[in-house]
Amino acid sequence: MRWAGPLHDIGNALVDPAILFKPNRLSSDELEEMKKHTILGYNLLKNVPAINEGIKLCALQHHEREDGSGYPLGVRSDKIHPYSKIVAVADMFHAMTSDRSHKKAASPYLVLEQIKDEAFGKMEPSLVQIFVDKVTSFHNGTLVRLSDNRIGEIVFSERSHPTRPWVNVNGKIINLTLERQLYIQEVIQK
Repeated sequence: MRWAGPLHDIGNALVDPAILFKPNRLSSDELEEMKKHTILGYNLLKNVPAINEGIKLCALQHHEREDGSGYPLGVRSDKIHPYSKIVAVADMFHAMTSDRSHKKAASPYLVLEQIKDEAFGKMEPSLVQIFVDKVTSFHNGTLVRLSDNRIGEIVFSERSHPTRPWVNVNGKIINLTLERQLYIQEVIQK
């Protein structure tokens, strides 16, 4: 598993740089070309004896989905290697929380909520939950910037709502579970 993450996108090395680094949205043809990075990556790794099959399959399958809606093969849950399922969650999180030339990075906390909501049927639920729990494991004492630009300190997190902790802003406790219009925009200090 240690190498599945770093090598999952190795096929990008063989994608046309004009597509890979295009500063705006890809056309449908370019998107289809980009999707080939999974097969290209698998082909790069398949004959390397020092790399186990799970790592090779992760390069191929990290865009597959539980319901068969992914690519390149459209396989369902029982045909997706566990490494691929784990990396898929992290890869989705990384893509949504990274600045891209055509879109700004989203708040990690909003992305975690979105992954939990939209990944139903697409991602392994237990892996999504573990990922959310690990990413939100910094709790009390963490300084955060809220969506209204106020800075506060996390003072309590409910296990049932790990992306919506209670935040102390200048002596006032804001329960993000109740105040849904607010969210954590940025983690300032752990």
